[in-house]
Amino acid sequence: RNGFFLFELEAGSDLDAKFSHFWKQVDQATAMILDRLLLRLEMDNIRSIWERTFESLTSPLVILDKEGKIKKMNKAFLQIQSYDLMLFLIDHHKENVSSLEWKTHHQNFQLLAFPILFEHAGIDSTLYYFQDQNELQENYSKMVQTEKMAAIGLLAGNRAHELNNPFAGLKSMTQLLLSESEFSPYAEDLTEILNGVNRCLNTIQNLQNYTTEDGDSRQTLAVKDVIENTIPLLKSVLRQFYVSINYDSNPGVFVNSHLLQQVVFNLVHNSSQAMTDGGKLEIHISEDDEDAIIAITDNGKGISTSDMPFVFDPFFTTKKVGDGTGLGLSICKKIIDSYSGSISVESEVGKSTTFTIRLPKTKGVA
Repeated sequence: RNGFFLFELEAGSDLDAKFSHFWKQVDQATAMILDRLLLRLEMDNIRSIWERTFESLTSPLVILDKEGKIKKMNKAFLQIQSYDLMLFLIDHHKENVSSLEWKTHHQNFQLLAFPILFEHAGIDSTLYYFQDQNELQENYSKMVQTEKMAAIGLLAGNRAHELNNPFAGLKSMTQLLLSESEFSPYAEDLTEILNGVNRCLNTIQNLQNYTTEDGDSRQTLAVKDVIENTIPLLKSVLRQFYVSINYDSNPGVFVNSHLLQQVVFNLVHNSSQAMTDGGKLEIHISEDDEDAIIAITDNGKGISTSDMPFVFDPFFTTKKVGDGTGLGLSICKKIIDSYSGSISVESEVGKSTTFTIRLPKTKGVA
């Protein structure tokens, strides 16, 4: 029950001094108890953080004591744990080796051993970290493939520059012939040649723009211009599909045109790979009060719910080896994030997938 004590003491009396001393002792004891409680709470919090970190790591981890008994393991270790693996660990645990190799038909791990030392007790236990060699090799292969693709892109940009000069000369000669043969029976053929040359020059210009690196030179531009400069680069890829481009509006955005073009290129190219012949690709441009919105929809195979959380992760891909590096979507997200925008995906397996880009609008575009 709540209550209180009321004391009336004569100042300077012996009882007054004893009472004051008593309450000082109570105050000191209370302070010590509170300090211990706070320390205990802090230790519990540190322990909780450590345990959550230990459990959240995707690489298998296990701690064995001196006798080889398991003191702690995370969920990733539970997924690979087997009787043979435990025998292997126990057999080599007493040898105090720093590195081991564990191979099966489906697994290839390098085990790194980290002794856990205490100041007075010495080695109390050992932490074993399982490094997936198959995953490392796969990531290395993807990085090599990315470097090759970058080299091809640079080579294409250089070759585009070399092609530009002869096409420019061909255009000039065709225009000269047309001016001198306006009523010639070959005028129609010359016009068709001129149109073809112009298409080639536009493709070369778009390719040069796409492969040009100019840092972070942002400018205000219309979303429509980005779309119309990018789609011709994918003409050969998209010719077997029905492509629909709808503009509800033509908002302006403040971005690097080449980087935004790269995002659109990657998303459209991914959509083409997800569809079969006769598929439908729709690009829809709109805006709301704050953002310009680019929605790219295909009626391809869709993305499974299990893969959905990982589509923007680096090196994640469902394509077979050689068809993709798993970097395209992660790069797209990084570019859009750098402009304070967002990119999201919605998908229904077997029906459709929609990637939606939102970028802050800017003024100055007609």
